[in-house]
Amino acid sequence: MSCLSKEIGDVLIIQFQFETLDANNAKMVRQMVDPMIQDRKKVALDMSEVQFIDSSGLGTLLTFYRKVKSVEGNLLLYGMTSQARSLFELVKMDRIFEVVESENDAVAALNTEEK
Repeated sequence: MSCLSKEIGDVLIIQFQFETLDANNAKMVRQMVDPMIQDRKKVALDMSEVQFIDSSGLGTLLTFYRKVKSVEGNLLLYGMTSQARSLFELVKMDRIFEVVESENDAVAALNTEEK
């Protein structure tokens, strides 16, 4: 299990390299991602490999969101599978997170939005 990161301009892209974000790995994911997003204002999470998210996983994503918002930044998600997106909509997380289709959409959204 790992997370890959890269930068496109001032946008940090983090790609999750695992299929589940749940109670079994949420703490480890936080330990990997927290240092990466420290003081970052533009963060996009690539969710394309994540097939399942439980409440611990949702909490982890909210933690990242709050951390980026605390420095007046923006974090969004892209590449969500239909299963993950359905869960997001069911629990109304789509009202909190901006979800776009692709990396290009994410970079464009983060570079045009001032939130």
